[in-house]
Amino acid sequence: MIADLKLALRQLRKSPAFTVIVVLTLGLGIGANVTMFSWTQVMLQRQIRGVPDGGRLVALNGTTRSRVDLSVSYPYFLDLRERRPDSVEDLIVFTLAPMSLRTNGGDPQRTFGQLVSGNFFSALGVRPALGRAFLPEEDTTPNGHPVVVISDSFWQRRFGGNPSIVGRTVTLNGVAYTVIGIAPPDFRGTEPYLNLDLWVPMAMQPSVTSGGNRLGVRGNSWLEAMVRLKPGASIARAKAAASQTGDRRSRSRTSARKRRSRSCVSAPVARPTQSSA
Repeated sequence: MIADLKLALRQLRKSPAFTVIVVLTLGLGIGANVTMFSWTQVMLQRQIRGVPDGGRLVALNGTTRSRVDLSVSYPYFLDLRERRPDSVEDLIVFTLAPMSLRTNGGDPQRTFGQLVSGNFFSALGVRPALGRAFLPEEDTTPNGHPVVVISDSFWQRRFGGNPSIVGRTVTLNGVAYTVIGIAPPDFRGTEPYLNLDLWVPMAMQPSVTSGGNRLGVRGNSWLEAMVRLKPGASIARAKAAASQTGDRRSRSRTSARKRRSRSCVSAPVARPTQSSA
């Protein structure tokens, strides 16, 4: 169901309502099957509500020689954020996350939220109307900080707009979370056609989704990414910086492969069997 929903959203993004300005390609040079990232600036002000200066937002999609519009892995996000070009203010990742919510021992309620990187609200420029957003340390240790920000509409609908909910705990997928903030009324998340209920830090992924801890798996691409350009950053400047970043990263990975290759030569290697060849 979630996969179908994501596909539908991607198709909607390809509609004329999204005016594509430019595509910037960042090559990461990973092995023979080169992984690329397309930086597509789109007009999101009307689709993503409550985000100031939305014209500086850029959708970041993975592409290969045979596929486009791919997700990214969490390790890739960390690499890209660490090495982001000067023209990029910040970047975030997120994914849809249906969860089961229970309060005060009542019946469980199906909710739809997002797993988001810890810088999600700060990078988007969204300040909670009540409470606070995530702290950097709350997105470092897997399952270490069960905190949640809830939407205004969900706060009104589920908790009657009671401000005392901030600081209280709710249960999500069997784990007790502390409510730390209420999003502003006009912010509904980064899925333009959905009104989401809540947001939890990416580090809580092992307890939110199935399939174990995916945070350290580089080859597991499952996240959507978005970039915020710096004020006044030109498309030409961003494109040039992205190209330089890709070239440096490609050289770095080539050098690392050569070092590993030299190391393997001096180490005893088991003879491959017929079945493993």
